[in-house]
Amino acid sequence: MAKIKKAVAIVNEKRATSNLRKVLLILFLVAIFLCSFNQISSSDPFLHIKTGEVILSSGTIPHADIYLSSAIGNLWVTHEWLSEIIIYLIYLLAGFWGLIIFVSLLATLTYYILLRIAERHGANLYVSICIFLIVGQAGSVFWIPRPQVLVFLLFALLLYCLDAFERTSKRKYLPLLCVIIWVWANISSSVILGLLIFGLFFGMALIRNLKDRSPSFPYFGAALAIAVELSFINPNSWRTLVYSLTIMPALKTLSISEWQPITTFLWDRSIDFYIAEILIIAAFLVLKLGLKKESRNLSWLFLALGASLMPFMSSRHLIFWSLAVLPPLAWLISKALEKSVIAQSKTAATIAGIVAVVFIGFHLASLPNSPVNKKTLPVEAADFLAENNVKGNIFNLYETGDYLLWRVWPNVKVFIDGRSEVIAGTPLKEYLAIKDDDPSANFLIDKKYGFGYFVLPGDQTQLKSIWPLIQSLTQKGWWVVFWNDTSIVMARNDAANADVIAQYGLKYVGPFTIPQTIPESNAVAADQEIKKLITRFPDSVSIKNYTQSFEESHTIPINTSNQAVTN
Repeated sequence: MAKIKKAVAIVNEKRATSNLRKVLLILFLVAIFLCSFNQISSSDPFLHIKTGEVILSSGTIPHADIYLSSAIGNLWVTHEWLSEIIIYLIYLLAGFWGLIIFVSLLATLTYYILLRIAERHGANLYVSICIFLIVGQAGSVFWIPRPQVLVFLLFALLLYCLDAFERTSKRKYLPLLCVIIWVWANISSSVILGLLIFGLFFGMALIRNLKDRSPSFPYFGAALAIAVELSFINPNSWRTLVYSLTIMPALKTLSISEWQPITTFLWDRSIDFYIAEILIIAAFLVLKLGLKKESRNLSWLFLALGASLMPFMSSRHLIFWSLAVLPPLAWLISKALEKSVIAQSKTAATIAGIVAVVFIGFHLASLPNSPVNKKTLPVEAADFLAENNVKGNIFNLYETGDYLLWRVWPNVKVFIDGRSEVIAGTPLKEYLAIKDDDPSANFLIDKKYGFGYFVLPGDQTQLKSIWPLIQSLTQKGWWVVFWNDTSIVMARNDAANADVIAQYGLKYVGPFTIPQTIPESNAVAADQEIKKLITRFPDSVSIKNYTQSFEESHTIPINTSNQAVTN
C-alpha cells in the first residue's frame, strides 16, 4: 500500500512539474510576443510594402529604379523581393496591425527554436527563460516589419539544424539546411552570413573528422557545396552575395546611424550597458566553451565570438549577437547553477515566473494605441500632398523617402530613399548639394528637377542642419503651406501652386518666423493664421508653444481676435 501511495505521489509530482513547465513556457512565449510588439516608427517598412505591391501587380521583379526623380533607371538590387511580397500580402489582408502581429509571431517562433537548442544541451527551462528575456531584450527593438525579421527566423532554423546534425550526424537535416539557404538568398542579401555559419560548422566538423572518421562528413561537405550553389539561384544572382559591398560607399557618405559601430554611441547609458554585457558574456563563453574541457564546443564558441564582434562593426547587428549567444549562455549557466539553491525546481520556477510576469506587465502597459507612429513619420504631410493632388517632383530628406513614396508615388516622385545602391553616385552628390545649399543647388532645384514642393522635418535639430537651404528657399519666395510637429512643407510660388498657397500659405507666422519679431501692425493677421493652424493641428506641441510665445509678446484686442476666428 505504501509503495502504491509513493508511486501515486511521484506521478502527481511529475504531472504538477509538467503543468508548471507548460504554464511558464506559455508565459515566456507571451512575454516574447509582447516584447516584439512594436509600433511602426521608421520609414523603411513602407518601401517594402510598396515594392511587394509593384512586384505582384506587374508580375516582374524590377532591377532598375522606378521611384526616384534623381535615379530613374539606376541599378536596383531587389534582393528582398520574396520578403517584400510576404509583407505586402499580410498588409493587404490584415493591415498594419496584422503586420505587427505577424512580426511578433515570428519573434515568438524564433526564440522558441533557440530555446529548444538550449534545452537540447541540457539547459534548465526556468534558467533559460530568465536569460532569454533579459539578454534577448537587446534585440527587441529590431522586430519591425522589415525583411530582416524573416532573416532572424532563418538564422534560428539554420542553427537548429546545424546543431542537430553536429550532435547526431543524422543526414535528414542536410536537405533542410540547403532549403534554408535558398530561401534566405531570396529573402535578403544577408544570406552571406548564413553561408559563413554553415562554413564554420563544417570547418569544425572537418577538424573532428581528422581524428574520428564520420560516414556522414562527406554528405555534410556536399550539402555545403549545394547550399552555395543554391544561394546564386535568385533574381540578382551573384549581386545578392556582394550587396553589402555595393552599398558601403553611400552608407559611409550618409553616416546612417544603424550602420555605425555600437561604440559610436558611447556615453549613452543603454549602449554602454550593452557594450559591457557583450564583453562580459563573450569572456564567460570563452572560459566555458573554449577552456573548460567538459563543456568545450568550438562551433558555438566561434559563432558567439563572431556574433560579439558584429555590433562593433554595425549597431544593427546587436540582435544577431543576442540570438547567437542565448543558447550557449542558457545551457552553460544552467550547468553552473545545477547544484545551487537557485536551480532547485521551485525556486527557479518562481524566479522565472516573476521575470516573465514583469516583462508581460511592462509591455502590456506600453502597448501602442496606433500601428503607425505619426510623431516620427510624415503621415499628415503625405495626407496634405494627396488631398491637394500634388504632382511632379518633390524634394525630401533621406529619412522620409520610403514613407513618402509609398503614399504619393507614382503621381509624385520623391528625390531620395533608403536604397543605398540606387542613390550611390550622382543622386547622392546632388542630394547633398541641395541639402547643403551649395552653388549648384539653384540649377538642380529650378532647372534639372523643377521641384514644386520641399518636404522638410519639423524637428528643430534636423532643421538646423539644413538652415542655409531654408534661408535660400525663403529668400526666393517659397511658401510654408504645411507645418506640424513632424513635417514642414514648402511650396514654390508659381501658378501651379497658387490655389494651395492661397488656402494654406503662412504669410505672417511660421516655423522660421520668431513670434517676438512679428510687428504689432501684423499681429491681428498673425493671430488669425495661428488660430487656423490650431484648428488644423490641435495636438501639435510646436504650434502650441508658438502660440504661447506669440500671446506673451503681443496684445490682440478681444473683439478683433474673435472676428479673426469667425473669419
